[in-house]
Amino acid sequence: LSLGYQGGEGAQWPLCLTGDNKKGNLMFYGTDVGGIFKSTDGGNTWKKKNKGLYAQGICDIQIDPNNSKRVISFGTNGPNISYTTGIYLSESEGEAWQFIKHLPINGYRNTKEDLAFDPSSYDESLNGSRRVYTSLLYERDSSKGDLTEETKGLYASDDGGLSWYLLNNELSDGIVKVSPKGYVYVGKLDGLYESKDKGITFNKILDAKVTGLDFYQDDLYI
Repeated sequence: LSLGYQGGEGAQWPLCLTGDNKKGNLMFYGTDVGGIFKSTDGGNTWKKKNKGLYAQGICDIQIDPNNSKRVISFGTNGPNISYTTGIYLSESEGEAWQFIKHLPINGYRNTKEDLAFDPSSYDESLNGSRRVYTSLLYERDSSKGDLTEETKGLYASDDGGLSWYLLNNELSDGIVKVSPKGYVYVGKLDGLYESKDKGITFNKILDAKVTGLDFYQDDLYI
């Protein structure tokens, strides 16, 4: 209270949680209305890190496996006319954020891990991963100015998250994971999709409802 907080900070809806897969001390979590919190001691203590963040909430946040100073997040829960929701990038280990691309998604209850770096795409000029993916939440509410049939889908970046383009129009609403070999997996409620060519083509490899997806080294767990 002495710092001016009114209560609830950090204890709203946590929507996402991630950690550095090498050192293990760096962690982030995002909330529906409180922005981003960061820990540098493995989760023992946390501090709010919202410099440059214009969206109210964060529904996903991922650390570049090739450079932990580079962190990407998806800002949600802001009026679409204000253009605050979409892709944010930090190159300072989450100390400050740059608004990269507006995407008209409210998404303040989205808990899917729909952002993913490609660990096999290290680029020396970027000092980090070149390839990044995101599967956009397709809320289907035209009154909010949300995505259309033409703009929904799986998006990719070839410059570490600075610019984005539509890769596959059919793979919205998915959990995205990328294997150490660079294979892309998208888990949706209608099945699991795999691409071995950087997302150019996908094959459906499992006909089942996928609600969780992750890798341990090069082993896939569903």
